[in-house]
Amino acid sequence: MAMTELGMDPVAAVACIGVLGVGAQWIAWRMQIPAIVLMLLAGIVVGPVLGVLNPAQDLGPIMAPMISIAVAVILFEGGLSLNMHSLRDATQDVVRLVVGGTSWGTEFAKSLQRNEIPVLITDRNMRNLRAARDHAVPVFFGDILSESAEHHVDLHPYQTVVTVTDNDAYNTLVTTDLAPEFGRNNVFQLFREKDGFSRYALPSTLGGRALVQEKTYGDLLDLLRKGWEFRTTRFTDEYRYEDWQPTRPDAIHIALISETGRLSFVSDTKNLTIAAGVRLIHFSPPRSQTAEQNE
Repeated sequence: MAMTELGMDPVAAVACIGVLGVGAQWIAWRMQIPAIVLMLLAGIVVGPVLGVLNPAQDLGPIMAPMISIAVAVILFEGGLSLNMHSLRDATQDVVRLVVGGTSWGTEFAKSLQRNEIPVLITDRNMRNLRAARDHAVPVFFGDILSESAEHHVDLHPYQTVVTVTDNDAYNTLVTTDLAPEFGRNNVFQLFREKDGFSRYALPSTLGGRALVQEKTYGDLLDLLRKGWEFRTTRFTDEYRYEDWQPTRPDAIHIALISETGRLSFVSDTKNLTIAAGVRLIHFSPPRSQTAEQNE
C-alpha cells in the first residue's frame, strides 16, 4: 500500500476501509450474525491492535467531511426504510392483554372496551370466548404461551398483561413467563387462594402483581352472581372522589383513566387521590334506588 510521510495514502486508506467493511459484512451474512459485530472487530484489529490504519493520520483533513457524509448516508438510508404505517400505529393506544375468558374476565374486558381501551382476550377453551365474541371483544383461541400464539399474536403493541383465569397456578405461570418481556410492574394476576398464608408465599420473581387485593377468583365470581358489575365514574370539580367514596364504601377500585386516555391499575386505596377529569373503573354492588351521580 502506498505510504506518505504521515502514514498510508488517503486513497489507499479509503479503499482499505471499504474492503474491510464489505468483507466483514459478507462474512457476517454467511455466519448469520449482526454485521456490526464483525465490522467493529475488524476496525479494532487493523486500528489500535495492529496499527495498520490511523484515520486521523492517514485521512488528515478529509476525515471530518467523510464522517459527516457517512452519517448523512446512514440517516438517508434509515429514512427510506421508515415504515409510515408503523409510525402511525405507534401513536395509537397500547393494548391490554387479558388472559382468561372467564365470566369476570369477560366483564372486565368489556369495561375496558367501553372506555375505549383496546383489549384482547385469550383462552384455551373456545366456549369461554363465546360471550366476548358476542360483544365484539377481540379474542384469541389458544394458550398464550404456545408456539401458535408466538406466530399469531404480535405482543409488540401490548403494554399490560392481566391473567384472570380460575387456575391460580396457570395465572402465575403466564405472568412469570411474560414478566421479562413486559416488565414485572405490567403483569397482573388475581389474588391467589393461598396468598394469605406465609408458608405458601411465592418469591418476588414469580407471579405478577395482584389485580384486586384480598379477592380471589371465587370471591369475584360470587360477587358477579350477586349482581355486582363494572362501572365507570368520572370526577369533576363539582363531583369529587371524596364525595363519591362514602356512597360506595364496598366498591372495588380497578383502574384509573387519565384525561389523555392513559390507564393505570389501582394497587392501594388508602392514600388515593383522584383529580378532576379522571375516570375510575370500579367493580360495585347493584345500584340502589338512588342512582349514583355523574356515572
